[in-house]
Amino acid sequence: MSEPRGTSELPSVALSVLDLLLVSETQTAADSLASTQAVARTAEDLGFTRYWIGEHHNESTIASAAGPLVIAAVGGVTTRLRIGSGPVHLPNYSPYVIAEQFGTLNALFGDRVDIGVGRSAPDDPRVAAALRGGPAASEQPFDARFDELVSYLRGAPPASDADPRPVRAYPHYATRPPLWIQAATLAAAEFAAERGFPLTFLDYFKPDLTEDALRLYREKFRPSEYADQPYVALVANVVCAADDEQAQWLAAPGVLATADLQTGVHADAMPTPERAAAHNWSGPQAEFRSRYFARSAIGGPALVRERLAELLDRTKADELMAVNTVTGTAARTESLTRLRDLFLDAR
Repeated sequence: MSEPRGTSELPSVALSVLDLLLVSETQTAADSLASTQAVARTAEDLGFTRYWIGEHHNESTIASAAGPLVIAAVGGVTTRLRIGSGPVHLPNYSPYVIAEQFGTLNALFGDRVDIGVGRSAPDDPRVAAALRGGPAASEQPFDARFDELVSYLRGAPPASDADPRPVRAYPHYATRPPLWIQAATLAAAEFAAERGFPLTFLDYFKPDLTEDALRLYREKFRPSEYADQPYVALVANVVCAADDEQAQWLAAPGVLATADLQTGVHADAMPTPERAAAHNWSGPQAEFRSRYFARSAIGGPALVRERLAELLDRTKADELMAVNTVTGTAARTESLTRLRDLFLDAR
């Protein structure tokens, strides 16, 4: 890896976290959940803005399938931190169920509960059918499902329900629900723009689309009651350790697990850093690892500062949401602390 070219200036942006709740060979699902609560408390103490939970299904290496339950667990150990979904995938569920779940979270934790909504459905039709209780729910267009969700969240029945005693979701939001669109495609970014919602874009997942998606979002944005101007939270892969070697050592298990997934290999748990370091990286896996590190902010403070300064200058994001595949509470909290310090130093 090339050395940083020099000190880079970081803009003043909000800092947040997207947590995937990883399960490793030395960390069970219960350990992962406890670690998430500890890391969330640290994020709050450090002044981070929000702490969102990703949603993944049929993955033994991830413990965040029941997103609203994990959000409640995080809310119970924090008091100021905004908490929410990153995202809840709307095609997977009935809008009514989502409205009830997030209305309950709002009743528990007040207006600090964000609702990040995603458009994607599972690639495996068996998983989709298991989530929906059958394949029929997938036939409803996303736009209609989203409108139905918004109606329920606000305590109103869907426009299609003309019954004198319509179905409503309780408890509902007494104020405007804080909705976001989370995107990894141009279509999702355009939807957020045309509806006037704040956007989170998964740069760590689709870095080649980031600039085009954000340009489209800003060009087509229409002000609404949810946002009077475009607002972008960029989800980027960040691991900040004492030096580049330590950061790459911590990140290597996630790189190996992701490389395996691309070849159809599904591990029961994330490998340890020791096993990832001993792995024989060759061929496509070695190429994947090289690309992964080249496009991520994984390193010591100088390298992370340079990578993030370039990314934020290029994208003009309003908020940085850090995500990574590192396991272990100590390593994760150290990374967040170092990240916060970089931005403090830039002020």
